[in-house]
Amino acid sequence: MYRNPVCGIPSALLGSNEHEACEENLRNYWLDLANGSEKQRQLKVQLVGNGRVGKTTLAYALERKRASSESFKSTHGIIIKEIQQALDSEEKPVTLQLWDFGGQEIYHATHRLFLSDDCLYLLLWAEETEEHPDETRHPVSYWLELIHDLAPNSQVIIVKNQIDRSDRLPTRPAELTEDMPGIKQIRQEVKISAMQYRGMPTLRGAIESVIEELKHKVCLELPTSWLQVQHELKQLDQNTIPFTHFKQLCIKAGIDHAEWFVGYLHKTGVLFYQEGAFQDQIILNQDWVIKAVYRIFDPDDQRSFIEDDLKGHFKGRHAKIVWSEVDEIERNIYLDFMRNCGICYEPNRKHDTPFADRIFIIPALLPESSTAKTVWGNTRADDWKLDIVYPFLHRSIIERIILRLGETYQGEPWRTGIFCNTEYGQVLLECTYRDKQQSTQGQLNFHLRGNQLAPLVYALRKLVSEISPHRRYQEFLQQGKTNRAALPEFKAAEENFSSRLDPIEPTKTLKLFISYSRVDRDHKLTLEKHLRLIKEALKHQVKLDIWSDHLMDAGEGVNDQILPELRSADLILLLVSPDFLDPERYSCRVELPIALERHEKEGIPVAPVIIRHTHWQARLGHLTVPTKENANPLEDWSSADKFWGSVQSGIHTKIEKLLKT
Repeated sequence: MYRNPVCGIPSALLGSNEHEACEENLRNYWLDLANGSEKQRQLKVQLVGNGRVGKTTLAYALERKRASSESFKSTHGIIIKEIQQALDSEEKPVTLQLWDFGGQEIYHATHRLFLSDDCLYLLLWAEETEEHPDETRHPVSYWLELIHDLAPNSQVIIVKNQIDRSDRLPTRPAELTEDMPGIKQIRQEVKISAMQYRGMPTLRGAIESVIEELKHKVCLELPTSWLQVQHELKQLDQNTIPFTHFKQLCIKAGIDHAEWFVGYLHKTGVLFYQEGAFQDQIILNQDWVIKAVYRIFDPDDQRSFIEDDLKGHFKGRHAKIVWSEVDEIERNIYLDFMRNCGICYEPNRKHDTPFADRIFIIPALLPESSTAKTVWGNTRADDWKLDIVYPFLHRSIIERIILRLGETYQGEPWRTGIFCNTEYGQVLLECTYRDKQQSTQGQLNFHLRGNQLAPLVYALRKLVSEISPHRRYQEFLQQGKTNRAALPEFKAAEENFSSRLDPIEPTKTLKLFISYSRVDRDHKLTLEKHLRLIKEALKHQVKLDIWSDHLMDAGEGVNDQILPELRSADLILLLVSPDFLDPERYSCRVELPIALERHEKEGIPVAPVIIRHTHWQARLGHLTVPTKENANPLEDWSSADKFWGSVQSGIHTKIEKLLKT
């Protein structure tokens, strides 16, 4: 079904490649559609190009329908806006989501996360700009190849801007030859001066023409329940929500496949979500997290501090300097976002490392050279060399390979390479471009040393195939003094080698049950935040299933839902307070006796978390609190963060003990 031009069906439902099954997608769509539908008219429009080519000025002109009275500073990061575009064939206008991407080199690798397929790209260029001389001026072909690799189903309008400054060359640059990747995605070519509002009617006409061509993807019949959830998410006016809250909204709207639906909304750009990441929070306000993260790369903000002073090595304590206006939980979300999106990595992470001492490495801000190359020395007679030659080597490929090797083997990284010891031998990676100012051709040179280099070559080739968005690269291997030989296309099934680079899927599931009084709901929410941090830290070892009463379905019996979860839990957490121990409350009357019985007869660990003063020892004194310090209630601690950090550490240790039994 991939790329099947089925009218009216969202393309995200048809799979992202030829091998992806889409039966479940279509079944969910048609089942929900049968309960009511509405037409949605929406298209994502992404503005890309080098820095200072006028993308922000063009976005202003499209939004305000007039020229700006002042010039704009360079965009650092991404700016998101919405405008309305009328169509002659539609009663209502189409909503265009404008994504204005900063063109500076430092942002290119991160932009990869947000460059979507099935949208419209306005690819801007100009003969003359005010870009800083140190910035690389990429040819238009660089941007077209990037779009082709990440968004092969998208349409492109070439926009030659700033013709008020210079207009000597054709609208389509001569470098764009007919055999170039992405050339068939170009639909229109226009020249404008956004600053003077010249040529804007022509551009609007070109956009309208492309929208008409894409009408079967832009004007869609969507289930009313889907739009209801999207509307409620907008009404929340929050940056994030827990996935459990999202699931409740889905149930309310009649959607019984929330896990699938959140994936659909992620693919279509409505929200940002990765299962298990961000303490299992859904990012609703993508602009919020993008602005927070991009502060690290902004030369007028935190970049010089991290790049020059910290040499790209960022500690948890520095997060308080960078994001001083938010709490530690939110800083964790930012760093989780960066880790899960390949912006940084955390070598040798241990759960008991205090947040202030955790180390994060940002490849884009590392030093440009390293002593590792000197220490490696001259090539030895038995060294191997694996070369991956790209006609188009995007910076994001380099950063992601450094990240995967550094996260797995630690080593010594720098901006364009890394040295590390693996289970099969040593690796020295150097990334080079033929001519950075004129060409995007480059290569990855893996220098290999050791006694088991064949499985190491296999592991590295597999890594490159997983990270590269295309197979338009050649591989060459030189073994010792033998001649350099071309390798056939990599196929994972040919060998049976494994390495630490292979993803580890947890084989064990542990169920946690939270028993509490609803008077203490705010404390329960705080506990859940810290449990999500544990869940993230242990995601390669165990799948943690955290249950509390907010997961109950409306209309079903309370006992029928709570008691099976309580009786099957591997660890039971009690939020202890006077209200929790009130004999008339459900927590004390029903849940607590079952928890204590299971502890006595089955040895199930039951951990009391003392949040408010009460005489709890008489009934619960035989139970073990998360840490010795937690015998004192939250109210007696000088800092709530210290209390909950101690609770988190103690529960983490209990879970690790359970994994060993």
